[in-house]
Order: sequence, then structure tokens, then C-alpha cells
Amino acid sequence: MSKQAIKTTYHGQSNTRPSRIVASAAGRSFSFAYDDALTTDANHNNAAEAVAAKFKWPGVLVAGVFNGHYFHVFIS
Repeated sequence: MSKQAIKTTYHGQSNTRPSRIVASAAGRSFSFAYDDALTTDANHNNAAEAVAAKFKWPGVLVAGVFNGHYFHVFIS
């Protein structure tokens, strides 16, 4: 599978779930606990890097924010 952009979104806590980052790529989504000790950017970057590692996509990720979502793409 070729590399794809990774979208990460913050979801605040609910009555049943804690705050989390949801990362989506390749038609799948993954949920990661939000770490209050980290910055918002670090939480999103960690989630994207975890997804890239899961799919074994090597490379350097850069992120941008659009409409409340972070988008991570690979650069050469």
C-alpha cells in the first residue's frame, strides 16, 4: 500500500470516553488517548506517526491545520 495523507482530529471527553485523537488513513481510523502533558501539536503528531508506523510508511511527516483538522503528509 502506498503512503497516504493522515488526518487527525481532536475529540473531547464524553460521558463514556476520555479525550482522544482520532487518526484516519487508508480507509481506517485509530483512536489515541490525549496526553495532557503534551502540546496539542505533539498529540496530533504522535498519533500520525503511530499510524505511519502501523502501516510501515517510512519518511518525514509535516502537518498543517485546516478547518480544525490536522493533515499530515510525507515529504521527500
